[in-house]
Amino acid sequence: RVAYPPRMHTSLLLLACAACAVAAADPQSEELLELAARVHGDGNLGGANLPTVVLVGHQNAGKSSLLEALLGIKLTHVGNEGLTRRPLQITAQRDDSAAEPALFLTRDGGGSGGGEEQVRPEQLRSLIERENARLEAAGEYEAEPLRVRLSWRRAPTLVLIDTPGLIGPADGLELGEAAAAVEGLVLQHLTPPKRLILCLEDTSDWAISRTMAVVSRADTDLRRTLLVGTKLDAKMAQFSLPEDLRGLVDPPALAAERPHLLGGPIFTSVPPLRSDSRHAGRKAAAAGGGAGGYSDLIEEHEASLRRLLGSKLQSSEFDARIGVSALWRLMAPHLTARWLELVQETSRELEARIGKIRAELNAPPPPPPAQAVEDFADRFAACVNTLIKGTASISPSEHGETLSQEIVASASGALCRFTSVDGKGGAAAAAVAAARAAQG
Repeated sequence: RVAYPPRMHTSLLLLACAACAVAAADPQSEELLELAARVHGDGNLGGANLPTVVLVGHQNAGKSSLLEALLGIKLTHVGNEGLTRRPLQITAQRDDSAAEPALFLTRDGGGSGGGEEQVRPEQLRSLIERENARLEAAGEYEAEPLRVRLSWRRAPTLVLIDTPGLIGPADGLELGEAAAAVEGLVLQHLTPPKRLILCLEDTSDWAISRTMAVVSRADTDLRRTLLVGTKLDAKMAQFSLPEDLRGLVDPPALAAERPHLLGGPIFTSVPPLRSDSRHAGRKAAAAGGGAGGYSDLIEEHEASLRRLLGSKLQSSEFDARIGVSALWRLMAPHLTARWLELVQETSRELEARIGKIRAELNAPPPPPPAQAVEDFADRFAACVNTLIKGTASISPSEHGETLSQEIVASASGALCRFTSVDGKGGAAAAAVAAARAAQG
């Protein structure tokens, strides 16, 4: 019977326990998240297996503002969105022990082992601005995102990617070189089939949906796409008739033209951060990334939007389409479905590893290679040769006596007597006589 290393048995037991844990796990539990990261080899929470949401829209459509509203903290300066030349990827992680949001920047060029550096919101804003200025001076766009991890007790566990703003063609002409570069970069982030897409349209007429046209190149039927109308507060002032406003909020033609659209439109609007006497302190805290302050402002702003829309339409039937909270409700079942897929992927990976370890435990040991047999034979022969020759060297003074000493001690004389030619005994006889004389 072959004795396998104990660690193999330990690994098999741990993987079996992990498989049971996965089967009973809450799809969004931190334990499952950590287990999935370990099983899939990521070692962190930034792997491609987490539910991922990509924000796409034209310049100044409100992507960065919506990203911040979804997270509940301020990260970038509103108004600089048109200068964005590199995606920003936020891996949000719920941490019940973190009362304040903590941001960790992944160092460029370090890969998965490059390490993280904790930064404050204002430091991150400054970094984003410097990076955009660098790329703008070089006339370039970069597809590799800036990677930031957010740890906070109010953070949802998922990945959010804010892409550079699309550039529309000028005067109906073909896209310029810069516009084509941005479009290619954005499509690169939209292509992975398991990513959810938030398509932001800053429009008052759904017949003009420039961003949707770009998104449909990556998601043909818009089955992964949720439609978001931004800056609703500014648009409501453009409609004098309730019927026209109703056509914006509930466009019948859109459902007919895009029957497979995943959902929407949902309408959002970001509250301004200008100080006033009532909310100056909270707005200052929100602008600085204060925990909870920005989320509270958003909730108040959305409530006022719902009241304004209801007064214009004389109905509250569209309240469920207003605000970031409505967007979260729309995304929830699709994110849950992705979490369940993650559970299944982790279970399959664990089963594969358990099967591999079982096969290693049950397989007979492989025969030694011929080279190893020959080497053993050579070493064995050398040892036998050494044994036959003998290697011990014993001192006669400690463990015995020489032949001359034995003859003297026994007084038996020589075993053989050699006689010289002249018959007088020769040198041997003289030696014996000298030895006896010395003893006597």
